[in-house]
Amino acid sequence: MLGPLLGGNDGPAVERINPLGSAPLVLVCEHASNRLPERLGTLGLTRDVLEDHIAWDIGAAPLAEHLANLIDAQAVLQRFSRLAYNCNRAPDSEDAIPCQYGSRRIPGNQSLEDNAIRARYDALYLPFH
Repeated sequence: MLGPLLGGNDGPAVERINPLGSAPLVLVCEHASNRLPERLGTLGLTRDVLEDHIAWDIGAAPLAEHLANLIDAQAVLQRFSRLAYNCNRAPDSEDAIPCQYGSRRIPGNQSLEDNAIRARYDALYLPFH
């Protein structure tokens, strides 16, 4: 992959909720979205699969936002699917970019070259952390 992973239509890798919150903690929501960067397409998966739990933790984002506002805390939400990069995995973990989720193979994550892995790490993992 040449060039940056995220394009103009993708927006930032993270969303900050209540950035001026005064609570002495920060809420973190890794699997807040099922979106994929445009350059990744659908990773070879059908839209119905991407709307299922395989791609995200359904309801996690609204819950994190509600809690952040309720306790006046800051929150950071991952804006892209765990299938693009699972930000709660160590970068050297085999499932940081999962080739399979349960019994489902993820075609767009098979046999990635080092530069494609690095592009996802730079664009998705680093901003989240």
